Amino acid sequence: MTAYLATALLAAQLAMSAQAAPPPSSLTARVTDPPVIRTAVREALAGSIEQPPPRATTTLRGDAHAGFSRAVDEARVPGCLNTDALKHQPPKLGPISFDTLMAVPFWLSAIVRGKCN
Repeated sequence: MTAYLATALLAAQLAMSAQAAPPPSSLTARVTDPPVIRTAVREALAGSIEQPPPRATTTLRGDAHAGFSRAVDEARVPGCLNTDALKHQPPKLGPISFDTLMAVPFWLSAIVRGKCN
């Protein structure tokens, strides 16, 4: 940012001095001298180099990726012959849960409704 500002100020100074064309003085001669301009720009650029701010430790952890991975796994439609076939339609009637052969009607219902592939 400082480098751009210094360069813009130098360019404005040169443009104004070219338009007005005052009598050469020691300051004008020094400012319009190309080696002086080069050194001023180099100094401005050297002063503008900043170290990047340290990153917080939470941005480098994989929690966001793991959370997204879990969300994708929860959203996908399971296969009907897999162990999680009834994930989106659990075999329950109120507080009563069914297991093994009693869950077959729920499994067939999941197939018909498209809750599993």
